[in-house]
Amino acid sequence: MNQKANFKTVTLKDLWGVFVQRLWAIILAACICCGGFLVFNRMTFVPQYASTATLYILRQADGATASDASSDFSLALKVVNDCTYLLKSHTVLDEVISSLNLDMEYEDLYDCVSTSNPEDTRILEVTVKADSPELAKRIVDRICTIGSKRIEDAMGFQQVNLYELGTTDPDPCNSTRMLTFAFAGVVAAVVTYVIFLIIFLLDDRIKTDGENLERYLGLSVLGNIPNADGKSRENTAITRHTRRIGPQPSRRWKINKMEKTILETGSSVKTTLKLPGKKDFFTQEAFKTLRTNLQFCGQDICTVVITSCNENEGKTTITLQLAKSLAELNKRVLVIDADMRKSVMAGRNTTAENPAGLSEVLTGLTSVKECLYQTQYENLSIMFAGKYPPNPVELLSGQSFEELLKAAKESYDYVLIDVPPLGSVIDAAVVAAKCDGTILVISDNQVRYRQAIEVIEQLRKSGSKILGVVRNNIKKKDGGYYKKYYKNRYQ
Repeated sequence: MNQKANFKTVTLKDLWGVFVQRLWAIILAACICCGGFLVFNRMTFVPQYASTATLYILRQADGATASDASSDFSLALKVVNDCTYLLKSHTVLDEVISSLNLDMEYEDLYDCVSTSNPEDTRILEVTVKADSPELAKRIVDRICTIGSKRIEDAMGFQQVNLYELGTTDPDPCNSTRMLTFAFAGVVAAVVTYVIFLIIFLLDDRIKTDGENLERYLGLSVLGNIPNADGKSRENTAITRHTRRIGPQPSRRWKINKMEKTILETGSSVKTTLKLPGKKDFFTQEAFKTLRTNLQFCGQDICTVVITSCNENEGKTTITLQLAKSLAELNKRVLVIDADMRKSVMAGRNTTAENPAGLSEVLTGLTSVKECLYQTQYENLSIMFAGKYPPNPVELLSGQSFEELLKAAKESYDYVLIDVPPLGSVIDAAVVAAKCDGTILVISDNQVRYRQAIEVIEQLRKSGSKILGVVRNNIKKKDGGYYKKYYKNRYQ
């Protein structure tokens, strides 16, 4: 599958999804635009009233023949433009201003006068706009009266009739119709949707949409973990109750057959895991679903690497919760903290002494038995990262780590390995190459598709089998009747 070719493929479903998701904002923008346009129109509105009079340009003389009538009609059609010019000339309009004592200049009155000629007629309609309907009627009547005489004198017509005097309309001619407000609302809605669509196209962060995730990354979703109600995603508190004596510096340990027996029998050192997050019904069901899907990956899957693209995506919490869920099925589970750079598993240890762990085992400073901790959950053991070495990649790629994994596979049903984010360091790819499969944790609205694709490509280059993706920190939504039903019945 060519993932980059299918990256951010937009379908009609995506467009509809953006519209539905942002429908409230689109409606709000349309209402605000209509309201603002209405207020602005009321504040700046100056009513204008129109009055229209009609002139009959040319009348046929008495006793004229049919041929004269036809010629008369053709001539009238040709001189309509000339009549329009004469009606709006200085001579006519200045005389109108003088006779009516109008407080305006020629240019002002010129802009208020308009003419129109219905097609194939000898009728000329003159329209005047003014501040009141009475004033508009007076002006248009005076223009037609004076103008008709000027046309007769200038063009030598027999007679120009004032066919209809100006009308009086009490409604403003420039009032904004409701259709205009509706159009403004529609424009605002379209612009708002386009803005959200552009944001959607530019934003390539992975969100809670399993179909898109499978389409773009080509990986199946193993689990959907709701957003934890705890303090921090990686705030996993671990308290050690039993002190142990540190190893002698001169002794060096190797993983041999005796160590394999120790892995089988476990350790007497106890530790208590304090898993973050609210233990609600839906979170528990989410981890049970993840557990089941992991079992469906095959019986040959034993050693599983759990990594992420960035820090604080919740991979450590998911590792421990998944281990706990597997242990509840009487599966022997070992959790190995292979994050020897910035581990958080033992960060909440109540004792002053740092627990020895994987780094000491791989360097031969400590035996495996001294680094195994039995948790309060039956069948669940844990090995901490230990002190931070200067060369974690070299330790993880060495023979000692392979022997540790082989011994763990013989003693445990599942070995879950928590490694650093692959988007930051290469440790995860090194460990994944030695394990049966890899689970990629992707936190909602935090990882970009391009970054996830790069991480997946790096895992595939290492030869690792990617089992799937776990979507973490998904916002809980109301599930309606069935959510309430199952919650009340089984919780």
